[in-house]
Amino acid sequence: MRILLKLLLSASTAGVACLLLSGPAGAAGGRFARVGAARLFYEQAGKGPDVVLIHGFTLDRRMWDPQVPALAKHFRVTRYDVRGFGQSIPLTGPHDPTEDLRSLLDQLAIRQTCIVGMSMGGRIAIDFALSQPKRVKCLVLIAADMSGFPHPTWGDRFGPMFEAGAKGDLARAKALWLRDRFVTPVKEDQAITAVVERLITECPCSQLANPALIPQAAVPPAFERLEALRVPTLAIVGDAEDPDMRAIADTIERRVTGARKLVIPGAGHLVNMEQSGVLNDAVIAFLRTRT
Repeated sequence: MRILLKLLLSASTAGVACLLLSGPAGAAGGRFARVGAARLFYEQAGKGPDVVLIHGFTLDRRMWDPQVPALAKHFRVTRYDVRGFGQSIPLTGPHDPTEDLRSLLDQLAIRQTCIVGMSMGGRIAIDFALSQPKRVKCLVLIAADMSGFPHPTWGDRFGPMFEAGAKGDLARAKALWLRDRFVTPVKEDQAITAVVERLITECPCSQLANPALIPQAAVPPAFERLEALRVPTLAIVGDAEDPDMRAIADTIERRVTGARKLVIPGAGHLVNMEQSGVLNDAVIAFLRTRT
């Protein structure tokens, strides 16, 4: 992977992708899929083998704008808003995001797909691959979280944010979240900052007022049975990523048979925006060997 990374860094000319958002929900190309009693908003682009993109916490499908044009040259790309985010149905209670994903794939007649998940989306992707292994060709886990992974410092770190949300001060909760390194570029970049601020500002984010509404984790959690994951897996992190997320990538590389890890220089948690050209080339190269 080190040799591949050197080639990508030297060959890629798309280091800074266009970060303009693809537009509001309901724009041309977007549709709603009925998933049980819920409706999920999704978009598709391109032709070829299927690839599904799952976004991170407080973000939505538009976070993938730097990736979709490149991926759509080779694959049929489906990106969607997880329930309670973006334009998908607002939350009324806890839900199983892997069941939503299964239902969405059924609605779209996608029998098997590669899944690219970022942060929360990576956690959903891992849980889905463990519960529905025959539906998954491969995984690309970008700055991924993992169900059951111990986060001993997160209670103190995010406590004030959730306290503000519980008191009904969603604006303050979002302001606190926007200061966190998870959603802050490693190097000052006004374009990335503006995109992230817009996504979070527009997020319904009822999860900040009630953490029980955060998409449910698998039972038993992935961390306890990671060796059961048997699909080709690429874990990607930035070299300035949060320590917990770097530890998760290390855990995936160590415990998942055949998994590979790629560390991209000059990026933190927002690696798909900060080093979009390098990431796109790496993801496409991996996916093309697996489809």
